[in-house]
Order: sequence, then structure tokens, then C-alpha cells
Amino acid sequence: MTKTSFLVLLLSVSANADVIELYISGVDANGTALSEGQYDSHYETKRGTGSWEQAYIQRTNYCFSCNGGAGQWLFHPRATPNVGNPLSNDDGRQLTNEQHSFRTTFTIAPGQDPTTASISYELGWDNFSLDASGNQMTSGHTVWLNGQPLVFGCVGDPYESECQAHIPAGASFVSGTNTLEWRTYNTTTAYGFRVVQITGQVSGQGGSTNNNDIDGDGVVNTVDIDDDNDGILDADEGNGSLDTDNDGIPDSYDLDSDNDGIFDSVEAGHSLTEAATVDCSFGSNGYCDRLETQPESGITDFNADGQQDSPVDFDEDGKPDFQDLDSDNDTISDMHEGDSNCADGNADSVCDGADSDGDGIVNDIDGDSDFGSSSMLPPDFDQDNAPDFRDLDADNDSISDADEAGDAALGSNPVDSDGDGDSDYRDLDSDSDGLSDSEEAGDELLLTPPEDLDGDGVPDFRQRDDNPAYSGGARGCSGSHPPLFPLFFLTLLFFRKP
Repeated sequence: MTKTSFLVLLLSVSANADVIELYISGVDANGTALSEGQYDSHYETKRGTGSWEQAYIQRTNYCFSCNGGAGQWLFHPRATPNVGNPLSNDDGRQLTNEQHSFRTTFTIAPGQDPTTASISYELGWDNFSLDASGNQMTSGHTVWLNGQPLVFGCVGDPYESECQAHIPAGASFVSGTNTLEWRTYNTTTAYGFRVVQITGQVSGQGGSTNNNDIDGDGVVNTVDIDDDNDGILDADEGNGSLDTDNDGIPDSYDLDSDNDGIFDSVEAGHSLTEAATVDCSFGSNGYCDRLETQPESGITDFNADGQQDSPVDFDEDGKPDFQDLDSDNDTISDMHEGDSNCADGNADSVCDGADSDGDGIVNDIDGDSDFGSSSMLPPDFDQDNAPDFRDLDADNDSISDADEAGDAALGSNPVDSDGDGDSDYRDLDSDSDGLSDSEEAGDELLLTPPEDLDGDGVPDFRQRDDNPAYSGGARGCSGSHPPLFPLFFLTLLFFRKP
């Protein structure tokens, strides 16, 4: 049998550090071995500069008993032009004279210090590892940590999984999602890749946050179906793979995923909005019983009607409100309509500033120094039970918020025509002319443009002199009146007695 390559990762763990969630190759989330021909959801592979795809498990003609049989061989699942079929050589192994890359991801959670993370591993291969320039290395190997190449030597026989290396603390680890990638090249026979052991460690900031249980509810993240306890299932938040606001915290750990100043618990669509995390009894799955069709079902039911619910997507644009910076698509950002008053120096409709406790809520609006915060409910100006960020006419004046916004630029401040401190979309007399905006709207149809009597392109609700025949007083009447004295004098002459 020809020697084949494999990878072994062996990471030491300190008793005082948090464990990073990592998986050996060829197992499911519970550590149960997958069958030959199945796909490994924890590892991806690609040929050359192609697309990343889930790695394919193949045992045939490989040393499965090495290292006690831990870790299964991984390969690229397809080879063009035989799309959909295993790679050539009839047993799914890689083709010769090709580059194949493999990668896995892991998360450094909020409250953990990425500068304390470290990884030790053991690695083997048959032909070559590639360096940062794409050259075949005659000794040692290269690993890419978050795109940064690190070069290591090798001690021991690669085939027997004894080539060791250590990525020390202070390397390019980051908060949030991290990636390890290896690039290999084979010139003789086809070969595979496997991970026999893998663990990880990282210390918390202040030691108060445990990566295994981010919300501190006693249910570890691998079992908890709502890791951050915002009432939104991890599956709806991307299971750690999405970071909507690019703050380094995956949405499933982030209490304000789009960083618009409105907490995810409020934008989800359920009624438990008293805080950034829901206050509710839960069972072994870590999810609030009141938000399930029945306890432990894992099926969301926000309104207790027995039917499955999903997080609200008010404007039906394909993005749920907790990941949408303009939930009602009225061109006024949720940050403005939510009245969080967070800083936004670059006008991108996202709250600026530090997040010291790593829960996804910036310090300016975070009411708690630990994970979570007391809630700040967004306003409902017209008291119609629809908060302004989900109301197309927030002041109920029959002029749409989109018309009152002033422009279509989401990051700009809504117009305040009369400079009274109230934006037009929350001002019942935007131009302070004594006539209500509802009178100047022209009709009660929200979708029709507001009236512009003088045709100058400025709608009447923003213009004090909006009618050529109007300069004050009642709408449509002249502001000046005929002199009364001559009329009175003529009346006396007419009725004078002879």
C-alpha cells in the first residue's frame, strides 16, 4: 500500500481556560462516526482555486487503524467533468498533480481574549505542503490561521502522525469566527486528509464568561438551541456561521445582530421584550418553553397559537428584522426609529463604540456590565401598537414616512422642515404653518404622493406658502382682505333717509 497523508491536531487544555469547540474528522456534532461516503459538516475542501465544498469521507486503501482508528479520511467529493461522482481512481481519493486545500472553523466567543488562544497539533502528509507562494515544501509545512501563513518544521514520521507543531498565544486569532487552512499537493498517488484529535483553549476576559455556555443558563452551547437566549433559534441565526454586523461576534452569540440599537429579542417578533435576553423557564434544550409549541419541542411559537413561527421579516425582503437595518423599508434606519441614541459617526446606520462585555451591545446603550441588558423598547409615536421601525406612517398623518424622510439615503438624518427638533415623520405640522400635515396631504391614501398645489416640487406639508392664492390664514384663501371702511360708508349712504 502506498503511503498516504493525514493530519492530526492535538491541543493541550489548561484547567483554567475555556474549551474551544472543535471536531475530529468524520464525526457528527455528538462525536458519532459517520459512514463512508457521507459528508463531514465540520470540514471543507476545494481543488485548486475552485469553490469550497463539504469534505467527503473515504476509507478505502488507507491506514484506518493508525492512531487507534480515530479520525476518518477526508477528500474532495467531486471531480470535473464527472460532477456528482467521486474523484477518479475509483475509490474517491484525490487526483495526482493537483492542489487540494482543507479548512475548519472555530469560534472565540464574547468575553474571551483571542490573544490567549493557542493550538498544538500533529500533522502528516505523503508528498508536499505548499508555502505562501504556492511552492512545494521539501520539509515542514504551512498552516493559514485567518489568512496568515505560519511555517513549522516537522519532527517524526508523517505517516505515523508524529509531525508536531504549536501555534502560540499571540498569533492571529480573532474574536468571533476563526479559520485554519492547509494547502497540499500530491505528485505521485492520490492521498487523503484526516484529523485524529483536536481540542482548543482560550482564556476569558476577567474569567467571567464560559465559551461552553455563552448565556450562562447551565445548558452548554452544543446542546442549547438558543445560545444567547434572545428567543431566536441558533438555526435562524446561522449556527455560528453568520456575523451580520461584522463585529466579530456570531449572530447566535450576539444580542444585537445588526447593531442598530434595537435588541434581537425585540426584533424577533415574540412578546418577551423586557430585556435583551428572555426571562422564561426552559428545559434541557435551553429554549424558552413559552416560545415553543410545547416544552422541548424546539419548534418556535411566538404567539401561542400552536403554529410554527419564524422571526419577523416586516418588509418581506428576505432579511428578518433582527438582521435588517431598515425593517419597514421606509428609508429611515431602524437606528433612528428605535431612538437608542447611540453614536454613528460614519453615518452607516450602525451603532459605533466599544462592547466591553462582548454581548454585541455597544457600551453606550448596554445597561449591564455582563452578558445581557435591560430592554429599551423603541417608540410608537402614534400609539397604534406598531413601533415606528415597523410603521410606514409613524405619525399617522396620511403621509408616508418614506415621503417625510427627505431622501432615500439610509444613513442620513430624517428631515426636520421647521427645525423644531421633531423629524417630519414624527411631526403633525412639519412646516409649522398652522395647518396639520393630514390637511396638507391631499388625501388619506398613504401610497399617493403628498399634494404640491403650486407645483414647485416642494410638497405642501413642507412649505408655508404652498398656494399662489395663499399667504396666511385658511388654506386656499387670500391672506389680505378688502378695506371695511369704504364699504361701511357706502352702506350708510344707501340707507340714508330722504
